[in-house]
Amino acid sequence: MTDKLSDVVKISPYYQRSVLINSDLDSSDAISGYVCHETAKKLLESMATQITHSNQRAFTWTGPFGTGKSILSLALASAIGSCEKQRVDACNRLETQDIKEFDNAFPVTDKGWLVLPIVGTNASASKVLSETLNKITGVQSSSSRELLQNLSDLSDSSKYDGVLIVIDEMGKFLESSESAGDDIFFFQELAELSSRVTGNCVLIGILHQAFKQYARTQKLAEKTQNDWAKVQGRFVDLPFVTSADEVVKLIGNAIHAPVEIQPEGLLSELVCKELNKRRPAVSDSLAEALSSCWPLHPITTLLLGPVSKRQFGQNERSIFGFLGSLEPYGFQEFLRVTEATSQHSYTPEHYWDYLKANVEPAIISSLDSHRWSIAVEALERVEAKGEHFHASLLKSIAIIDLFKNGSGLAADNTLLYTIYPDVKPSKIDSALSELSSWKVIVYRKFNSAWSIFEGSDFDIEAAITQEIKNAPSLEAKKASEMARFYPIIAKRHLYQTGTSRWMGMAICDSNSLIQYIKNYKPSSGEFGQFIFLIDSDNKSLAKLSCKVSELKESKEFIFALGVPDRRKEILELSREVIALGEVNKRPELAGDPVARKEVESRLSAVRNSLETELSHATENTTWVHEGKAIKNGEGNLSKLASTFADTLYSNTPRIHSELVNRDNLSTSSVKARKDLMYRMLSSEQQESLSIDGFPAEKGLYLTCLLATGIHKREPSSEFWCLSEPNADDRNLLPAWNAAIEMVTNKSNSVSCDDIYKLWAAPPYGIKSGLMPILLWALILSNKDKLALYKEGYYLPDPTDLDIDVSLQNISKFELKGIELTEERLELLNAITDVIQEFIGAHPLNDALSVAKGLVRIVYGLPGWVKKTRKLSLKTMRFRDCILQASDPHKVLFHELQGIFKTSTVDELVEALRDSLSELTTMHHKLMAELLDLLCGQLNIKHNEFDKLRTRALNVKDTGKPLVNAFINRLVENDGSNKAILEIYGQLIAKSSDDWNDYDVQEAKNKLAVMSREFRELEVIASVNKRDSSREALAIVYGSSSDRDFVTRFDVFAEEAPKCRELSDEFVKTLSGSELSKDAQLAVLAQALEALKAGDNHG
Repeated sequence: MTDKLSDVVKISPYYQRSVLINSDLDSSDAISGYVCHETAKKLLESMATQITHSNQRAFTWTGPFGTGKSILSLALASAIGSCEKQRVDACNRLETQDIKEFDNAFPVTDKGWLVLPIVGTNASASKVLSETLNKITGVQSSSSRELLQNLSDLSDSSKYDGVLIVIDEMGKFLESSESAGDDIFFFQELAELSSRVTGNCVLIGILHQAFKQYARTQKLAEKTQNDWAKVQGRFVDLPFVTSADEVVKLIGNAIHAPVEIQPEGLLSELVCKELNKRRPAVSDSLAEALSSCWPLHPITTLLLGPVSKRQFGQNERSIFGFLGSLEPYGFQEFLRVTEATSQHSYTPEHYWDYLKANVEPAIISSLDSHRWSIAVEALERVEAKGEHFHASLLKSIAIIDLFKNGSGLAADNTLLYTIYPDVKPSKIDSALSELSSWKVIVYRKFNSAWSIFEGSDFDIEAAITQEIKNAPSLEAKKASEMARFYPIIAKRHLYQTGTSRWMGMAICDSNSLIQYIKNYKPSSGEFGQFIFLIDSDNKSLAKLSCKVSELKESKEFIFALGVPDRRKEILELSREVIALGEVNKRPELAGDPVARKEVESRLSAVRNSLETELSHATENTTWVHEGKAIKNGEGNLSKLASTFADTLYSNTPRIHSELVNRDNLSTSSVKARKDLMYRMLSSEQQESLSIDGFPAEKGLYLTCLLATGIHKREPSSEFWCLSEPNADDRNLLPAWNAAIEMVTNKSNSVSCDDIYKLWAAPPYGIKSGLMPILLWALILSNKDKLALYKEGYYLPDPTDLDIDVSLQNISKFELKGIELTEERLELLNAITDVIQEFIGAHPLNDALSVAKGLVRIVYGLPGWVKKTRKLSLKTMRFRDCILQASDPHKVLFHELQGIFKTSTVDELVEALRDSLSELTTMHHKLMAELLDLLCGQLNIKHNEFDKLRTRALNVKDTGKPLVNAFINRLVENDGSNKAILEIYGQLIAKSSDDWNDYDVQEAKNKLAVMSREFRELEVIASVNKRDSSREALAIVYGSSSDRDFVTRFDVFAEEAPKCRELSDEFVKTLSGSELSKDAQLAVLAQALEALKAGDNHG
């Protein structure tokens, strides 16, 4: 009877059993056969380094099931435990001599460490640990607090070299922490204890997923999840994920097959060769490791690892459980039915059958369900239509395609040949063509491999060909965008200047290069590009570079040209990636998810290939700028970018402030900058701008103003001032002087936005976040040279509000230079003397101050004086000029001379003095006129306002509402200018500040009317039971002119005696005359007419 493979091929028992650290620790053969792979060594080295060089003593190992975490913890425990024999064996297997800091982290003497191994259950972690401690040492703990104290005492005691606590399946404790009544903070206290004790105490928790995942699984409240995150923060999490190569080696260690029956390693070498095309990092020893896994086919071996990490493959012994499983179509069944001499291997087809028979329900409920179902459906169609070989080939393609992401494999023809070594390649090719024609598989050109056809009639190849035909020349902008270039940061330039800049990268052809550069619009911070020319050669490159350097864009930006070695491949990939981008926009893909997915996958793959080609090209390309080749040492474009940045921005300031030396500021940086600028306005003369403590704006002050010399102490003074920056290596003075020169060299004003543009451009390149600070420092330190305007109007004293406006829209502000000749200085001094005559001594030492003095005088005039036309023509023109002035220099040096028509300074000054006198006395004249009118209408003298108040009180509230309001004002009147103006203002319902000439006349008229009504109320006061202070009289007679003489009048009651006295004298005079009675009456009538005529003329 022929031997079967099961008779000669064995699976090591070591790999068929699970490790239970709490029961296997004392077993002498628990780790026999264990091989410590590189991932495990790196984990131990990382942990040992942290223990040696920090106080960290609490760790979690996190990784999928079946990766060897438990056996590693067991090996570590054995290597430092109390049994010397186990220590030696474990150290040899771990190769601790090659693990850095291991002996320092885990010092061992004859005593060894106390190892407390526990395995997670649905119970209290503190209770299980307490029981374990009691079992091993006899030390009892009645509470968690006592347990922690006991562990502390044991760690610090001399009985052991240290205490190692290993919690396997820690996740079970986490999941049951609430139900078991155990507080999650017990783990926090345990972790803190391990770091706090003076002795050696190390805590290791073994998890399959992170803390937060367990919290999410239990759907804990957000606050509880945050508490868990804080606990996790006490642990350092060390990932434990074995690589594909390590999994292969472990499988090889688990399978024992006699060498004499194993086939040659040709298949493994072929598989590795194909794998290396897609995974360049494949180790040289992988082929040998794959050969040691026979009778597993190399492809099947490479698939086991990725499958075990899938959602449906997560069981404790997924890989090694499969090797020893007796399930249908499993590895053990294959060994039982396959002859030992056949040299057949367990192929991907066999593995498909195993998954279909045993794992399909789990796959259906996983994320792979959709693609699995499509493959199963395709297989059913092939089985009904084709032969067994067609089905076998489809199974192999399907399982490779399903798990290609984790394995690095792709079902290309060469790889499929290795699965069927006894079948001619031509037959395989024919079968593949038939499967493709049956629409069950499709050939992916972008990765040269077959995949399961997912059911779309969209012809991607035809669409790509059509798009390439539609665009015969390369679209540089699209190609560059699709290539997803990373910016080349000028790191050295950043370190030296504090300013971050970078160069972009682009793909272009020689025909569209010039237009591409003309249309170039850089992103913020980008000052040029490295451009790959993919249809040129090095001979024509210098000439083309010289042509580019003649463009005006080359004065502002850097354009370095390079020709990559593999330019043809880059050109093809660029065209294809653009074509795929256009295909992806086609409307027919909207209703075809399969085709859309295919296009997106192909686009991603081609883009990755293009990026790989460009990455290699970046390292090897020689760049040309302005016709000169520039060596790119060690392929470091950052150094080259820094050289270009230093050249282009030779006068950039060196200000190291991450807060403002940038274009886009954070909210806190914006506030700090604004607060600093407020201080520049309000506290310029104070040290540190009176910024107390160290808020954010203090840091900006120290960096931008103090260190640069902009804010300094005045010579021989205790006061500070804003001035020009120091001429030092901070290099701020060139940009400062350029701005001043720009303003002073122009006769018209210069927009502050133009200054920003000047500073942003080469050779300065100042960032927009820094510009407002520098601009306001420039303005405030040059008040004698620069005039500031806002929206066309002179701004003598900017405020915080102006700062805010400038930060929102700097284009609203302008600057104008001031040129002071000897003649103008003479005029300023003369005008200063005149101004001081009117406002007193005041420092007026520059044009702005002098203009402000005139503005202060005119703007300080009462409202009516600023509107009246009852001024001399020159004075009116002068007043209106000052009120409408937006440019103080234009007023002083041009408009005043035109207004006063003078030819000398003395004449101009005298005319100015006359106009100022007229303006400042105009209000006094008006007040005198209003007072005279008021006194005349109410029959009082200027000093009889108390008498008028008494009269007003006598008739108060006896008239109409308007008259009563007038009387109330008379009651309150104290004779002051303010009271007089309020009386007139009430009459026309208008404040005196708003009066014009028509308002003054109307007020006078209404005063006459109200005064008459006031006097009439006095006459009839007795009617209202008030004392009548006046008597009313009337005379009517006919005159010789045929007109009746009628007159009414009233007099004060106190004037009655005097009236009677004069009347008696007049009657006595008439009676003593020789005239008749009629003649005497005629005399009386003529006297009345004479008095009336006198009234009319006087």
